[in-house]
Amino acid sequence: MISSQTIARGLFSVLRSGVPHEQVVKGFSSYIHRYHLEATVPQIISYLDFFASQKARDEGLSLVVAHPVSDEVVLEIKSFIDAADSTPVSLTLDESLIGGFIARYRHTEHDASLSTQLSRLEQSIIHNHS
Repeated sequence: MISSQTIARGLFSVLRSGVPHEQVVKGFSSYIHRYHLEATVPQIISYLDFFASQKARDEGLSLVVAHPVSDEVVLEIKSFIDAADSTPVSLTLDESLIGGFIARYRHTEHDASLSTQLSRLEQSIIHNHS
């Protein structure tokens, strides 16, 4: 028997492919009834929610900063990491960074925080004096 995760992954893929949603829903409903998979629908919906949040996280920019930043600074950071100006941003404040930022975009982390730079400097001094 096919897993609810596999069904959800296929359904998510078809929904993103440009096929009209009404057509996808009719085909999905027909498939579920034909193979008596009604009990799997809640789990399929749960996986669809997970895939959608994963897609949003992967396609958006997660930005952690030490202090509030202006829209202009956010645009400069987007430019620095080659993100489109229209890329959605999730902004988090973390004073432990001291200054700078940590940007996560398309599975890559760009750590330009002052705390990381100070830590690297400290390690360099320790290793050069050992």
